[in-house]
Amino acid sequence: MYRVKHTIACATLMTLTIQTSVARAGMPTFSLHDVARMRLQAISFFALVILLSAWGVRRIWNSLSNDFPKLPNLSFRGALSAVILWGLVFVVVLTMISGARELMSPGAWVKNGLTYKLADDATPLLSEGERIAAEVQRQISLQSDRMARLQQTGLALKQIADGRNGAWPSQDEFLQLPDELRLMPGDMPFEYIYHGDTIGDTIGSDRSSNSNADAIVIIEPVAINGAQRFAFYQSGQVRLTEVSR
Repeated sequence: MYRVKHTIACATLMTLTIQTSVARAGMPTFSLHDVARMRLQAISFFALVILLSAWGVRRIWNSLSNDFPKLPNLSFRGALSAVILWGLVFVVVLTMISGARELMSPGAWVKNGLTYKLADDATPLLSEGERIAAEVQRQISLQSDRMARLQQTGLALKQIADGRNGAWPSQDEFLQLPDELRLMPGDMPFEYIYHGDTIGDTIGSDRSSNSNADAIVIIEPVAINGAQRFAFYQSGQVRLTEVSR
């Protein structure tokens, strides 16, 4: 019994130690990455649950000896082994169930960003040509949304500049804009790159246009479609650009 309490106390102490991130009285401390800290917290939590489950199974089993004297006495090691074994059995069974479900209904799960979701049962299977056409239509719709969002953000900034005799907002003022103006549309929205506070510089101007004074105000980040990005210009136009910044 002392060994059981000592083991549970050690697991509890490990959990509290991992969750503590403030050093007191000048004691040295070591910080972990957020992902590593969460993993250690999860491991320590499940270790504590397994130890408590083994303790509960041992108590229940040994309590039955009052009614069934022929039952052997169960040690804590035996209870812990039984809990771990049954846990592994349940993991195997659940894995087989999920695998069988996927084999019996292929295509039931579709990728949705970084995760998966159930496919719509009412959606018919598309041929290769139909899938290509649907993807092209999706790209056109996304491009239209990108241009509309960029136009909306650029006009909002231009309106501020017109009220200041042509002085565009600073970078800090741009960061204070709401997300629906500062971020791109899509599954993984990125923040626009703002050049309005350096609009007097020649860097960032469209070299391919007839007027070098038509400078870029905001531009999509590099992560979108390589170097082919949309940009909002000082003239109020939205068009593709190949500026590397």
